[in-house]
Amino acid sequence: MELLFRAATNDDRLPVIALVRACLDEFQLPYDETRYDVDLVDIARGYDSIGGVLLIVEDACQNLVGTVGIVPVSGGGFYLRKMYVGPGHRGRGVGRQLLTRALGEARSRGATFVTLNTMTAMTAARALYESFGFRETGPVEASPRVEHLYRLEMQILTPAINE
Repeated sequence: MELLFRAATNDDRLPVIALVRACLDEFQLPYDETRYDVDLVDIARGYDSIGGVLLIVEDACQNLVGTVGIVPVSGGGFYLRKMYVGPGHRGRGVGRQLLTRALGEARSRGATFVTLNTMTAMTAARALYESFGFRETGPVEASPRVEHLYRLEMQILTPAINE
Protein backbone atom coordinates (compact mmCIF):
# COMPACT_ATOMS: atom_id res chain seq x y z
CA MET A 1 0.00 0.00 0.00
CA GLU A 2 1.40 3.37 -1.05
CA LEU A 3 1.34 5.90 1.79
CA LEU A 4 1.91 9.65 1.85
CA PHE A 5 3.09 11.26 5.10
CA ARG A 6 2.80 15.01 5.57
CA ALA A 7 2.15 17.72 8.12
CA ALA A 8 -1.53 18.43 8.69
CA THR A 9 -3.05 21.85 8.13
CA ASN A 10 -6.32 23.35 9.22
CA ASP A 11 -7.75 22.14 5.89
CA ASP A 12 -7.34 18.60 7.26
CA ARG A 13 -9.32 19.37 10.42
CA LEU A 14 -12.60 17.61 9.57
CA PRO A 15 -11.15 14.28 8.37
CA VAL A 16 -8.70 14.27 11.30
CA ILE A 17 -11.53 14.82 13.77
CA ALA A 18 -13.59 12.07 12.09
CA LEU A 19 -10.71 9.59 12.40
CA VAL A 20 -9.97 10.53 16.01
CA ARG A 21 -13.64 10.28 16.96
CA ALA A 22 -13.98 6.87 15.29
CA CYS A 23 -10.96 5.55 17.18
CA LEU A 24 -12.15 6.99 20.48
CA ASP A 25 -15.65 5.59 19.94
CA GLU A 26 -14.14 2.16 19.38
CA PHE A 27 -12.73 2.26 22.92
CA GLN A 28 -15.75 4.05 24.42
CA LEU A 29 -13.64 7.14 25.16
CA PRO A 30 -14.96 10.70 25.11
CA TYR A 31 -14.14 13.22 22.40
CA ASP A 32 -13.88 16.68 23.99
CA GLU A 33 -12.88 19.78 21.99
CA THR A 34 -12.86 21.85 25.18
CA ARG A 35 -10.15 19.78 26.89
CA TYR A 36 -8.52 16.68 25.42
CA ASP A 37 -9.06 17.51 21.76
CA VAL A 38 -8.75 21.29 21.77
CA ASP A 39 -5.61 20.90 19.62
CA LEU A 40 -7.84 19.83 16.72
CA VAL A 41 -10.03 22.95 16.81
CA ASP A 42 -7.17 24.88 15.18
CA ILE A 43 -4.32 22.57 14.12
CA ALA A 44 -2.00 25.48 13.30
CA ARG A 45 -2.44 26.93 16.78
CA GLY A 46 -2.45 23.54 18.53
CA TYR A 47 0.79 22.36 16.91
CA ASP A 48 2.65 24.61 14.47
CA SER A 49 2.59 27.85 16.46
CA ILE A 50 4.07 26.16 19.55
CA GLY A 51 6.87 24.26 17.80
CA GLY A 52 5.04 21.00 17.22
CA VAL A 53 3.56 19.18 14.27
CA LEU A 54 0.56 16.98 13.57
CA LEU A 55 1.53 14.38 10.98
CA ILE A 56 -1.01 12.57 8.88
CA VAL A 57 -0.72 9.62 6.55
CA GLU A 58 -2.96 9.13 3.54
CA ASP A 59 -3.38 6.29 1.08
CA ALA A 60 -2.97 6.68 -2.69
CA CYS A 61 -6.58 7.95 -2.94
CA GLN A 62 -5.88 10.65 -0.31
CA ASN A 63 -7.99 8.89 2.33
CA LEU A 64 -6.79 9.60 5.86
CA VAL A 65 -5.19 6.48 7.35
CA GLY A 66 -3.61 7.76 10.58
CA THR A 67 -2.33 10.65 12.68
CA VAL A 68 0.34 11.45 15.24
CA GLY A 69 1.36 14.73 16.81
CA ILE A 70 4.20 16.07 18.90
CA VAL A 71 4.29 19.23 20.99
CA PRO A 72 7.13 20.59 23.12
CA VAL A 73 7.00 20.30 26.91
CA SER A 74 9.22 21.76 29.59
CA GLY A 75 12.63 20.28 30.20
CA GLY A 76 13.56 19.78 26.54
CA GLY A 77 11.03 17.08 25.78
CA PHE A 78 8.07 16.51 23.53
CA TYR A 79 4.65 15.06 24.20
CA LEU A 80 3.33 12.56 21.66
CA ARG A 81 -0.40 12.84 21.11
CA LYS A 82 -3.17 11.85 18.71
CA MET A 83 -1.49 8.59 17.64
CA TYR A 84 -4.38 6.91 15.82
CA VAL A 85 -4.58 4.49 12.91
CA GLY A 86 -7.96 3.80 11.35
CA PRO A 87 -9.34 0.31 12.09
CA GLY A 88 -9.08 -0.85 8.48
CA HIS A 89 -5.37 -0.05 8.32
CA ARG A 90 -4.06 -1.60 11.51
CA GLY A 91 -1.61 -4.49 11.50
CA ARG A 92 0.17 -3.23 8.38
CA GLY A 93 3.02 -1.27 9.96
CA VAL A 94 1.35 2.13 9.64
CA GLY A 95 1.60 2.83 13.38
CA ARG A 96 5.30 1.87 13.37
CA GLN A 97 5.93 4.28 10.48
CA LEU A 98 3.97 7.08 12.14
CA LEU A 99 5.82 6.63 15.43
CA THR A 100 9.20 6.51 13.65
CA ARG A 101 8.42 9.76 11.85
CA ALA A 102 7.12 11.46 15.00
CA LEU A 103 10.26 10.52 16.92
CA GLY A 104 12.37 11.77 14.02
CA GLU A 105 10.53 15.09 14.14
CA ALA A 106 11.06 15.30 17.91
CA ARG A 107 14.76 14.47 17.55
CA SER A 108 15.20 17.08 14.79
CA ARG A 109 13.66 19.67 17.12
CA GLY A 110 16.15 18.85 19.87
CA ALA A 111 14.06 16.57 22.08
CA THR A 112 15.85 14.90 24.95
CA PHE A 113 12.82 12.78 25.80
CA VAL A 114 9.30 12.02 24.57
CA THR A 115 6.31 11.30 26.79
CA LEU A 116 2.85 9.98 26.00
CA ASN A 117 -0.21 8.60 27.70
CA THR A 118 -2.57 5.85 26.69
CA MET A 119 -5.27 3.49 27.89
CA THR A 120 -5.10 -0.11 29.06
CA ALA A 121 -7.45 -1.26 26.28
CA MET A 122 -5.02 0.00 23.62
CA THR A 123 -2.83 -3.09 23.93
CA ALA A 124 -1.37 -2.98 20.41
CA ALA A 125 -0.37 0.66 20.84
CA ARG A 126 1.22 -0.05 24.21
CA ALA A 127 3.20 -2.95 22.73
CA LEU A 128 4.37 -0.70 19.89
CA TYR A 129 5.52 2.03 22.29
CA GLU A 130 7.38 -0.50 24.41
CA SER A 131 9.07 -1.98 21.31
CA PHE A 132 10.52 1.48 20.65
CA GLY A 133 11.93 1.68 24.18
CA PHE A 134 9.19 3.65 25.91
CA ARG A 135 8.98 2.74 29.58
CA GLU A 136 5.94 3.17 31.76
CA THR A 137 6.17 5.85 34.41
CA GLY A 138 3.62 6.91 36.95
CA PRO A 139 1.59 7.65 38.89
CA VAL A 140 -1.40 8.48 36.71
CA GLU A 141 -3.71 11.38 37.47
CA ALA A 142 -7.35 10.30 37.31
CA SER A 143 -8.70 10.98 33.82
CA PRO A 144 -11.19 9.32 31.49
CA ARG A 145 -8.49 9.10 28.79
CA VAL A 146 -5.26 8.39 30.69
CA GLU A 147 -4.36 5.15 32.44
CA HIS A 148 -0.69 4.76 31.50
CA LEU A 149 2.14 7.26 31.16
CA TYR A 150 5.22 6.42 29.08
CA ARG A 151 8.58 8.09 28.55
CA LEU A 152 11.38 7.52 26.04
CA GLU A 153 14.86 8.93 26.59
CA MET A 154 16.00 10.00 23.14
CA GLN A 155 19.45 8.43 23.39
CA ILE A 156 17.72 5.04 23.14
CA LEU A 157 17.84 3.84 19.54
CA THR A 158 14.46 3.30 17.90
CA PRO A 159 13.68 0.62 15.31
CA ALA A 160 14.24 1.51 11.68
CA ILE A 161 11.19 2.40 9.62
CA ASN A 162 11.52 -0.69 7.42
CA GLU A 163 11.93 -3.29 10.19
